[in-house]
Amino acid sequence: MCSSGVSAIRRQVLSAGSCIAVSALFLVAALAFPTAASADRWNQPRAEERAARWGGELPACDDRLVLSRIASRFDSRESRFWQSGIRLTEISEPRETAMRPWGDSYIPRRFCQAQAVLTSEAGTRHSRVDYIIVEGRGIIGYWGVEWCVADLVRHQHAGPDCRAFRP
Repeated sequence: MCSSGVSAIRRQVLSAGSCIAVSALFLVAALAFPTAASADRWNQPRAEERAARWGGELPACDDRLVLSRIASRFDSRESRFWQSGIRLTEISEPRETAMRPWGDSYIPRRFCQAQAVLTSEAGTRHSRVDYIIVEGRGIIGYWGVEWCVADLVRHQHAGPDCRAFRP
């Protein structure tokens, strides 16, 4: 009789303990995840309203100046630094993958993707090029372009398969 009374008390204590544990878990979850009301106070004005140098105007992914800048910088890097003999001879099928994917309060960025033809003494091969057109990153503050050729990610500067150049 005494052992059954002890197990009943043990069940009550365990059930009270689990209620406390569940309550603590809900409290932690409520503090960790903001509600919709608290998220509203983090809304920031558009980037153009915070900094005079941003206008929100970026060239399109297929803009000739953007594509020629990628090709010339690729050729310069490969000949000067890597001395590989690889040249980017053609960029085709440019398309936008995202425009300002993180919202209007961030620096204006246009994410693009295209196909490139790489030539060398060994032959010709095709590769994907991921590139980002970023406002305020140019020489005089206009726009700049950062790019990554998927088959030539050296030292994983952009992560595997140019992951850092995609939204």
